Parts: sequence; C-alpha cells; structure tokens
Amino acid sequence: MEVNHKILIELLWAALTGDGFKIDDCLEKHKMGYVDWNAVYHEAVAHGVHTLIYPVVKELEPEKGPGLDTLEKWHIEAMACGIKSCVDELRTGEVCRAFGEAGIAAILLKGMAIKNCYPDPELRTMGDVDILVHEEDMEKASEVLLLMGYRIIDSTNTRHVEFAGRNTVPIELHRLLSDYEFIKNNELFHQELWENLLEISLGNSKANILSWDMQILHMCIHMATHLIYKGFGLRQLCDFVVVYQAKKAVIDWKGVLRKSEEYGIKQFLLAVFQVCSRLFRIDVPEALKGDDMTRCKQLDSFVKDILKGGVFGQYDMDRAAVNAVIRNTGKKEKCYKNRVVNAFLLLFPSCAKLSQRPYYSYLKAHPYLLPLAWLQRISYGFLRRDFDFKTKKEIFLDGDLAQTARERNELLLWLNLK
Repeated sequence: MEVNHKILIELLWAALTGDGFKIDDCLEKHKMGYVDWNAVYHEAVAHGVHTLIYPVVKELEPEKGPGLDTLEKWHIEAMACGIKSCVDELRTGEVCRAFGEAGIAAILLKGMAIKNCYPDPELRTMGDVDILVHEEDMEKASEVLLLMGYRIIDSTNTRHVEFAGRNTVPIELHRLLSDYEFIKNNELFHQELWENLLEISLGNSKANILSWDMQILHMCIHMATHLIYKGFGLRQLCDFVVVYQAKKAVIDWKGVLRKSEEYGIKQFLLAVFQVCSRLFRIDVPEALKGDDMTRCKQLDSFVKDILKGGVFGQYDMDRAAVNAVIRNTGKKEKCYKNRVVNAFLLLFPSCAKLSQRPYYSYLKAHPYLLPLAWLQRISYGFLRRDFDFKTKKEIFLDGDLAQTARERNELLLWLNLK
C-alpha cells in the first residue's frame, strides 16, 4: 500500500468512527517523516471521499496540516457538497412523493438511501439518485419525471433510463438492478428486493429503502458489477462500513450468507468483509468468517485494485485499457500475450462481447453491423478528450498491459465473477 493510501485510510477511519486522528502517531506508525497533503487531497478526490475527511483535516494544527491554499479549496468543496446534498434530498423527496401520489411503488437506492448512516451525512458526495420501480411502472414513472421538468438523456441501458433536470440532481430510473451473468437466481433477487422495505424521511416527504439485510447484498452486487467492468474505490467501501457499523445488530447475518450463496456472490461478500477488516479494522460477523483470507495473495490484489480504481475504476488511461482488455475476453481465453493481441482486442472486440455494451446493443438484433460498431468504437477512442493522443499511443505500446490484465482476470476468477 502506498504511503498516501495509508494516510487516507487513517483519515477515513477517524471520520467514519469519530475517533481522534493524531498525526504524530500516524507518522510514527507508518514510519513517515511528513505528509504530502497535496497528494493525499488528490487521492481523496479521485475516490470521492475528500469531503468526508475534511472535518478531521480542518482540526489539525496549522503547521502539520495542509497549506492554506489546499485547505481553503477543501473547505469550499465541503461546503458546496453540504449545500448540494440538502437541495438534492429535498428534490428527491418531491420525486418520491410524486411517485406515491401517482400510485407508483418505488425504492430509493444507494447513496441517498444510506447517507444518514454517516456521522456527517451531507458530506457524502453523490453524482445522481437511483430509484427502482416495477417494469410495468416504467412508462408511468417516466411521465411523472417529464412533468416535473426532467428530460431523458439516455435510454440505451437495459436496466435503467437516465434523466436530468435544470439545477437538480440527475436520476437513474431502474427497472432492473442486475442482468449480469455472474448473478444466480436473478428473478429471485429482484423479487426479494421488494420484501421488508423500510421508510425514511426526505425533508417533508417519505421514501422506501431496502431492508438492511438486502442493502448489504445489493451493495455487494453493485460493487461486484463495477469491479467486473471498471472497478470501484473507497467511497463504496465507506458506504459498506457505515451501514455495517450502524445496523449490524439488526441484520440476520446467517440469512445474508444464505442469500449470498443463492445469488452467487458468497465469495465476493466474504472478500469484501476481509478487505474492510484489513483497512478499517471492523469485526467480521461470526457467521461470515469462513476461510482465513488474511494471507491470501488474491486478497492483496483485491485491496490494490480498490485503491488504484478511484470512484468508478477509471482512475487513469492505463486502468481503462486493462479494463477494456478484460471485458473483451472470455475467462479462459489465452489472450494476455503481447501488445499486438491487446491492441486488436481493444479495437476489434467480438460481436458477443461488444453487444453487451449499451451503446452497441443494436448488434443483438443486427450482428452484421459489427464493422460499423468497430468504426464507432475507434472514433470514440480517438475523439475522447479526457486523455491526450500521446497517452493513448503509449497504451498500445505498453508491454506490461498484458501482465496487468492477466492479474486482474485472475482476481475476477477468484471472486467467482467470471
């Protein structure tokens, strides 16, 4: 684990638990002479947790904390996050109330549903709000959102439709939470989501959320999905930790273990608990201790993957290229050989692989359009502006790409996700 990661983990633990953060003790523990605060700040931003740790950082002695410029920028972003969170909560409450008045059953998901488990809920960053409705209510729910001033910005995904509005939080309206191959008994999972719902307040409105047992399972499925296609970072782990710490006494852990096996995510669930135990020192429930993973090299790889992933697993272009190679190969294909093979896989995925992506779903009905899809893919890669041409060129010449992709593929196999 890199030095900056060690400091970030210590800060997060202090922020999530309320335990004090003593920088001198931290430096001594990790055998460090000083903290590179700019590096820690940028790492925290990459994982979407910089606002969470701000209350801890601001209490440090001036000579031991970040410089004034960094601290001021940090302060502004934390304040902005807090204001946005309050506004988003009120607006989400209005949407949930409108759904209720229209007779639409809905479940509020993910960040907005669990943020009150945090010591400072308003500092949990959020890009959008996720709401699940029944398939038969999708059209009616969409009409409600359109009447409220939202517009559809993407309807190509098989699981959800994306809505955006002026000066309000984007909404992903879900008909499904998962249609992935690694999930077993998918129909049972979607049926059991609607059982034992809980109610929370959003301003003057109410919203239904998943039971805490199902919340744990859904978070695992959500993390596993991100891990397969891109990756996930510390914010998702923080969500898991705060829900566990706040609700562990009311969760049926034997039932969670049984359902994780039914859904095909038992190995992933156990591994996530081991990672959280290692990074955040939580006690693993007795029912979930299972085999000892503490010395398992794949657990080390899992931790490394999370720390290198950022919020959505696309921390840098190297990471994006590795993800692309893995997505476009089968679990036993001998494809991680050399840069020529890697370049070919990146540019010309098979029809079966490419058609699983939302923007190329037309290939399912029209496979003969594969050459057109390849051109579309290459054009997007050439025109994307988040990485310059020099960086893109270096990716195709990277001799380590094959080895990195192989290691990540082995991790996914160990977690039973491929």
